[in-house]
Amino acid sequence: ETQEAIRFLEGLTFEHLKVYTKNWLNKGYLQWLFIGNLTKDNCLDIFNKVNELIIPWKPLPKSEMSERRIIQLPHDEQTVYEYFIKNVENYEESNCAYGEFYECGTDPVRNHILCMILNTYLQTPIYDQLRTAEQLGYIVFSSYLEISGMYYFYIVVQSNVKSPQYIGIRCQDFLKQMQTKVQEISDEDFNQLVSSVNSDLTQKDLSVDTLKQRYWRQIDYFRYVFDRRENLSLIHI
Repeated sequence: ETQEAIRFLEGLTFEHLKVYTKNWLNKGYLQWLFIGNLTKDNCLDIFNKVNELIIPWKPLPKSEMSERRIIQLPHDEQTVYEYFIKNVENYEESNCAYGEFYECGTDPVRNHILCMILNTYLQTPIYDQLRTAEQLGYIVFSSYLEISGMYYFYIVVQSNVKSPQYIGIRCQDFLKQMQTKVQEISDEDFNQLVSSVNSDLTQKDLSVDTLKQRYWRQIDYFRYVFDRRENLSLIHI
């Protein structure tokens, strides 16, 4: 929280910084990603030079690395988090943001692909109804993401005309209507969705930065499955 960070910052002294700088490189671990016109020897040479600069340090055992955990939400229950923007010098904030997240499971193949298919089916109707027709906010979109192995489908609405409570009711009502339509989807329409998702999976990275982000996610989650996207495109739903 911003206010907690400010309070902590106000209590810091130069002595705190001196103590911290003596200890922060005692133990640690490095994860590297080299992308570009480099050979294996080039990469190892860069790594060794950097490693020499931070000696002495002890590699952190994997057993001591921080575990990434997520809260297991109760089944069929809503969990709500609210954060109120505090007024500063009589400035009244008119903007709000609403996000609705749905857990889809932890299967790195099945749940990932199903989230992609669901979002492909819903993203245009969500924008057309909530943004264009109802004008709930100036930013309206849906997407999917992975957090610590759990896959989520989510909707985000940012607005200066409606309250988060009202937006939430409209989002949930709209998804209930779409739930019926999803159950009635034809085989032909479903196959078109699958084809669209497969096309996204097999599309080449449009920039080095996109490639870097995709590879870094594998490193960041300690998976190192760098051909994961290619493997997903071979899965039959």
